[in-house]
Amino acid sequence: MAAARSARLVVPGHKAIRTGLLGLFLLWGMVPAAAFEDFSQLHIHNTTGETLLYMFVSPSASRSWGVDIVADDSGLASGERFASFLPLSRHECVLYDLLGRSVTGSFYLLRGQELCGGWNELSLDPETLFESRMSMNLGRLTVHNDTGHDVLFLYTAVDRHEFIGPSILRAGRQLRAFGTAEFLYVHDGLEVLYLWALDSGSGVHELSVDIDTRVDEYEVVLQGDTRER
Repeated sequence: MAAARSARLVVPGHKAIRTGLLGLFLLWGMVPAAAFEDFSQLHIHNTTGETLLYMFVSPSASRSWGVDIVADDSGLASGERFASFLPLSRHECVLYDLLGRSVTGSFYLLRGQELCGGWNELSLDPETLFESRMSMNLGRLTVHNDTGHDVLFLYTAVDRHEFIGPSILRAGRQLRAFGTAEFLYVHDGLEVLYLWALDSGSGVHELSVDIDTRVDEYEVVLQGDTRER
């Protein structure tokens, strides 16, 4: 990996920008308000026989895989289930692709999986093996939570703001107030990364990061309530 440079992006809490990007998206109808209030469950079962270090889930229409949702040095062992949340309203369905990378460098792929509001289950098994060896250009995203509240959900979108993936925070895990979390993302095809955080104080925090392939590390800071619900 090339020498890392970091970019620190801060979302201020000034009243003048409280509507922010998300407020505009909601106003234009690009991101339904219900998407951030209905939390559909996504369960992924690893039966590959290998531990998965990384797992990427993004809309099939997207060019990029986006951010790893495992975010755990120990990975997801074979036989384990992973639980996350999707911002899908009750009657909404979206086609998603899923890519898992194992400790041996094998890649397991599912394409065009229809996920809908409510309960969803997917399984990665030996038959989904896509490539036994493949390189992947990864960058690191560090998120600082300076909101004063625990962040319960952290959604990302790649390429376009409507290409929203699952929360990159595992079910049952929170980004504690004034805590820090690190995530890996795929450089390939990624130009803009959008983030929306929902905290325990009902605050919604949003920002976007312009991704440069020459930069391997980015830092973002969630600060103050950018919108009250």
